[in-house]
Amino acid sequence: MASREERIGLAHDARILVKATNWLGDVILSLPALRALRNAFPRAGITVLIRRELAAILGGCTWIERLLTYTLRRGPAGIADRTRIVRVIKEGRFDVCVLFPNSFDSALWPALAG
Repeated sequence: MASREERIGLAHDARILVKATNWLGDVILSLPALRALRNAFPRAGITVLIRRELAAILGGCTWIERLLTYTLRRGPAGIADRTRIVRVIKEGRFDVCVLFPNSFDSALWPALAG
């Protein structure tokens, strides 16, 4: 029987990007979903894109390989921040992106990164 990765077209060493939620309580509530993702894809590399001030919450999660942190400033500096986020996502060459928040930015960044 085909593995879960094979059934949905992911390689065993797939790179998965997860866009974390933006608020403390939501990040805590998403921990079981992150754990389930690891259980479903045990050999995949899981990277979480999360606001810098929330990153410490995921610091002890051994099932996450990498945290990409970001800060969004207001005004023109925020445009530079968003551009950097898109570049970092593109450089990660992720195979799939899982979006926890229901927001335009969360969907736009990986779409722009390809």
